[in-house]
Amino acid sequence: MQIPLSKTAAINKGLSYKGAHLADAGMPMVNLANAATFGGFKRTGWKYYTGPYQPRHVAHGGDLLVANTDLTWKLEALGWPMLLPDDVPEALFSHHVTRIDFAPEWRHLRLPVWAHLFTTEARQRVEGMAHGTTVAALPKEALTDLEIPVLPADAPVLRQAEALLQRAWAAERESEALVRLRDALLPGLMSGEIRVGEAEERVEEVV
Repeated sequence: MQIPLSKTAAINKGLSYKGAHLADAGMPMVNLANAATFGGFKRTGWKYYTGPYQPRHVAHGGDLLVANTDLTWKLEALGWPMLLPDDVPEALFSHHVTRIDFAPEWRHLRLPVWAHLFTTEARQRVEGMAHGTTVAALPKEALTDLEIPVLPADAPVLRQAEALLQRAWAAERESEALVRLRDALLPGLMSGEIRVGEAEERVEEVV
């Protein structure tokens, strides 16, 4: 069974921001630099914003976001979905990003829709509806009228997918923690201030 996405969710465009409000710290903001091919989320792409915004511009951990602009017209980012990691309580999202705001009774469809956006059918729709002169843009109806699969909230495949997603996020957090630890320990190891055994103990605490 398939129904239009608009029957399950509202499509909300993000904050149109001014560069003067970007800073090295502040409210994290999802933008095109966070989008990765095949649905990844690049934390290295964060921007930080200190200016005014509205509640509708805020996404929460686990929310489904979609890139609605491609600055290159190569369509390498346009229409790619992103799941905001659940360890990020809230983040802004820019006007180049759309949030799919599911109604509470349809919230369980975020993973099926995320997966559906990779299908040939969805990609052909996105690429076929792209428009613009200097940049490629995705019209709202490309998503609102998109036919999506509907699964019951208690479908076993949804529980399995959620478990895999949680494992992936946990592995990502562990990897980032190990990178930070490596960067912190390496100078001490090289200088002899920290012994190998002490470094191993710290790694074990993270793992």
